[in-house]
Amino acid sequence: MRPMEIKLPYGEGEIELDIGREERLTVRSVGRFEVREEEEGIVRSAMEDPLGKAPLAEEVEELPPEAEVALVITDKTRACPDQLIVPLLVEDLLQGGLRADQLTVIAATGLHERPSPEEVRELAGGERIPAQVKTLGHDANSSPTARVAHAAQGYPIEINQAVLEADYVITTGFIEPHFFAGFSGGRKSILPGVAGAETIMANHGYANIDHPRAAAGLLEGNPIHEGAVEAARSVGVDFVVNVLLNKEGRIVAARAGELERAFQAGVLKAIEICGLKFEEKFDLVVTTNSGHPLDQNLYQTVKGVYTASLVTKEGGKIAVAAKCGAGLGPDNFYQLSRQREGPPEVLRYIEENEPLEAQWENQVLCNVLQDHPVHLLSDLAAGQVEEMMISPLAGPPQLGKLIEEEEGRVLVLPEGPFTLPYFSGSPIEEEIERIKDEVAA
Repeated sequence: MRPMEIKLPYGEGEIELDIGREERLTVRSVGRFEVREEEEGIVRSAMEDPLGKAPLAEEVEELPPEAEVALVITDKTRACPDQLIVPLLVEDLLQGGLRADQLTVIAATGLHERPSPEEVRELAGGERIPAQVKTLGHDANSSPTARVAHAAQGYPIEINQAVLEADYVITTGFIEPHFFAGFSGGRKSILPGVAGAETIMANHGYANIDHPRAAAGLLEGNPIHEGAVEAARSVGVDFVVNVLLNKEGRIVAARAGELERAFQAGVLKAIEICGLKFEEKFDLVVTTNSGHPLDQNLYQTVKGVYTASLVTKEGGKIAVAAKCGAGLGPDNFYQLSRQREGPPEVLRYIEENEPLEAQWENQVLCNVLQDHPVHLLSDLAAGQVEEMMISPLAGPPQLGKLIEEEEGRVLVLPEGPFTLPYFSGSPIEEEIERIKDEVAA
């Protein structure tokens, strides 16, 4: 029997496995979605025909002469091609009469590390944007914030002061499945993007993460999504550009205009790109964290672990290949697990002691670990992996051996969290039909 060759994204490269047991092995990959026109052209077309809004240059013409504009972009942990999107937005803003010094580009970091103004400029296109454009990184713990509303759940919505003081707010982002917000993009630029720490921690609290609708592919009834929508509405986001990427990270579609209309339309396209329908679950699921930049650390790699769990039988094994070249992630993510006896104790500690830094990633990981042993191929030290209650794999041959020795059915999902697996009659399939109806209306 000829071995089956499997390629898995790993860091900025890939690993290859030759598996000699083809009969019980299924590989499901998202569609290729070739780029059929220049990526700038795709974004430009969306901006010229925005949903529910006039083109940006026309919008800006209606602003007061000294109006300040805030442009909120994603941070370096996301694959959003802001270096392409932002110069196009700046071009339209200047065409509409805005001066470059009236624009501030803000990196939406959430609770991630704040980038320097120079790093934000590079994310936004570097020399492609005028030197007079101001840049800053958001810091959820130290940036000046102000309270604009209370969420329906009762927590305060506090947002970066520079965003609130702007006369016009633009956001960018890209839309893909998200393991507890349903989908990335849209409203997430505001919460968690430029929200204060208290607001983020409340929105990502234990009860919300534990909610059955806080899951990939689900928006209606998802408390995390709905809280983020409340925050975006309270800010009054004026214009959004969200892109859709293929598995090579290239732009294949874009949606622009009014935030909620553009987001819903983008979600529908994301389902088309990322959705994979299944009829059964598997005994072993092998996946990745979609390579760089998402597999920089174990903290982010929880997303790939979660995705695999959606199609793994109860008690079945999960194996993830993620380079984790930048380490484990936030120190508290590591400490929460290494200082506890097992997943139930971690979950109990979070519930009783929240808010805690990084608690949602520990919570999702431990929920998976309660039902599935997890194996990790990474550049991390084996001892650290074990302290996270995960079994380390020494290299690609050991991952290959794990696959070949599995007596049950094996599934390989090369694109990890870029994939949205679902089943006939599942809540995700019902949500897909709901979103289709909503966008059509």
